Amino acid sequence: MQGADGVIGFSRATALQGIQVQSTPTLIPQIKNIIKLAAGGNHVQAIDASGNVFSWGSGGQGQLGRLVMENYRLDALTPSQFGLPKKRIKHISCGSYHSFAIDDRDRVYAWGLSNFGQTGIPDDAGEANAVIQKPTLVKSLAEFKISEIRGGNHHSVACSGDGELLVWGRCDDAQAGISLDDLDQDDLIFDDRSKPRILIRPTIIPGKLPASS
Repeated sequence: MQGADGVIGFSRATALQGIQVQSTPTLIPQIKNIIKLAAGGNHVQAIDASGNVFSWGSGGQGQLGRLVMENYRLDALTPSQFGLPKKRIKHISCGSYHSFAIDDRDRVYAWGLSNFGQTGIPDDAGEANAVIQKPTLVKSLAEFKISEIRGGNHHSVACSGDGELLVWGRCDDAQAGISLDDLDQDDLIFDDRSKPRILIRPTIIPGKLPASS
């Protein structure tokens, strides 16, 4: 919630001495002129009117876009800028444990947990500890003019300015919304039963979204 002097928030925060609960709205004085918030499973992003992005919360899966040392993990609860270009970001979003940003040149950045390739960056996808530690350009989306992007628990979706809808990440429970039988096998990671489990390349869902009015 945006107040006159900053963001007002209330949430559950984990501290070194146990669980602290903020049961009433409290001003977050470190950030002002915020135009959008995005929340994941245990982290938050905010973007201000100048195109600067801040993050705070848990950073154990790289979802804050900055390294958080164990002895200083309480510092992660303070909104801070990180590795994104300053005054250049126009859109932010969060998955459960990963994050996205789009800059003013329509380039998509991703970071955070990527064990199912949910960041769109295939490095180490399929490995339990796959993490993109800092904002990284998603090369597989470079050919699309991405206007909106959303992260789920283990998969993500995006839409382009041309009305195309793309999906990637975990796909063994029909998250992709498309038949996997005809896809290039190089775009898939299979489980130990030879069933498709991860779609590592953003793939267009057939058909187009209706034009926005």
